[in-house]
Amino acid sequence: MGGTPAKGCAGMWRRWRPAASGALVALGAAACGTGPGGVAPQAATPIDTMTIRAAAKFLAADALRGRRTGTEGERLAAAYLARECQRLGFEPLFDAGSYYQPVPYGETRLVAAGTTVRVRGPGVDTTFAYHEDFIPDVGTAATLRDFGGPLAYVGRAQDILFRRSDLPDLHGRVALLRGEFGANGAAADTLRARGAIGVLEVVDDARRYRLFRQTRGPARLHVDDPLVAPSFIPPLPSVLAGPRMTVTLYQPITGVTHGSWNDAYLNGLAAGLPDPQLLDGWRADVTIAAEQRALQGMNVGCLLRGRGPAADTAIALTAHFDHLGTGAPNERGDSIYNGFADNAVGVAMSLAIGEAYAKDRAAGRGLRHSLLLLFFTGEEQGLLGADYFVARPRWPLQQLLGVVNLDGNAPAGRPRAWRVSGDDETALVRLVVDEVARRGWTSAVAPPSPASDHFAFVKRGVPAVFFVPSDGPYEGLDVTVSDSLRRAVWGHYHQPSDEYRESFPFSGLERYAAFARDVVRRLDQLPRAARR
Repeated sequence: MGGTPAKGCAGMWRRWRPAASGALVALGAAACGTGPGGVAPQAATPIDTMTIRAAAKFLAADALRGRRTGTEGERLAAAYLARECQRLGFEPLFDAGSYYQPVPYGETRLVAAGTTVRVRGPGVDTTFAYHEDFIPDVGTAATLRDFGGPLAYVGRAQDILFRRSDLPDLHGRVALLRGEFGANGAAADTLRARGAIGVLEVVDDARRYRLFRQTRGPARLHVDDPLVAPSFIPPLPSVLAGPRMTVTLYQPITGVTHGSWNDAYLNGLAAGLPDPQLLDGWRADVTIAAEQRALQGMNVGCLLRGRGPAADTAIALTAHFDHLGTGAPNERGDSIYNGFADNAVGVAMSLAIGEAYAKDRAAGRGLRHSLLLLFFTGEEQGLLGADYFVARPRWPLQQLLGVVNLDGNAPAGRPRAWRVSGDDETALVRLVVDEVARRGWTSAVAPPSPASDHFAFVKRGVPAVFFVPSDGPYEGLDVTVSDSLRRAVWGHYHQPSDEYRESFPFSGLERYAAFARDVVRRLDQLPRAARR
């Protein structure tokens, strides 16, 4: 925390205890009158909830067809964001005075008839079908390909990261991974270093597999630029195994040779899995049939100049504006994945914060540093737009003071507890935790992971933070009501039912946006000596 904290707050951000999940949980959060460096907060223009509501309503409308990357719906969304930047008085960020940064994509469209997984072992020779039994994971042109070899069980991704020495020699083998890589994508680098040639990610939760199958669709995108290193896409070819395939793959590990799958049966199989080991006599062969084509998406970016000599350094607000497009109809016949909570509201909050700071600047109390609004394409496909931007930035990364990312959460009440993703050794994350404590709220900090676009900046050494409302009662509501409201929102995650509703309470989003606005202000005021 920069400088000397206010009286009564000394060392507050350091008072932590380990949570059961391994996160860090703040204790004794008491409100304080000033922030990092003893800087008193300036008067701030209020967040206009009508701006949030209008932007979220437009972006989540059926007319945009779910804003899938590379589609007309995404282009309509990008054009809307460019107009909003212009309305707010923000300058274009990209070449030739443009609000757009074109992003070249390669699309791999899977052909079901030729895409199979064959598993062989003692008494077993089964060929599994694409979609029903498995789907290829996200990938590039180099990883969406055939692979095959003897099997080796490697445990969970998080175990691989913390217990590398437990892995056997994997040269020429297919790794059998319990669960998905998820936020622990670095485990794929370890498997490749040990010689693995491909991965079967065993999704031993039938509901989760159905969600993956429903939302991934038949196409995979990658950035078609050799300078762009993926932050999220595993460096090995990989498929996600569904329930029927899971039963067969767990057979050599558990010794269970029969049983029709259901959730309880899968849970029972998974409960007794041993340490990593070679699975002698077992092998898997994956065949991928696919067609290739080129697509183009676009990032959108704009700039509000700071005041004075600090204007050559910027603070960035980031939010992805793509979603999943269209898919199979649900029980109501709805096939459009509107993406209200993920991430129309994140984009809408960014616009509302930009609007507030534009008004502050007009009133002579604007930010010292410049403010960037960055809206990324391709997040749902693997952080693609953010990866492209950091590889080909139009604002020098070394002149970014910090990145605040807004993504995928629409609190149905005023939150008082927060989950923070970022490196807690950086001044930016410490500042966020202090700002939470100053309000009498609580926070939990976890290391940065490829869960959203901030991770692309973290990998390049740029301070970045991503915070979302966490569990706990909303202000003025008891635990039962708060939990019910929270489950109702998350029950629509990556579903066609994640839609804009006039009845949705925007007070929680107002608080969320105001909190992010104040984090930006405090970062702007942070003394130079306290920024790292």
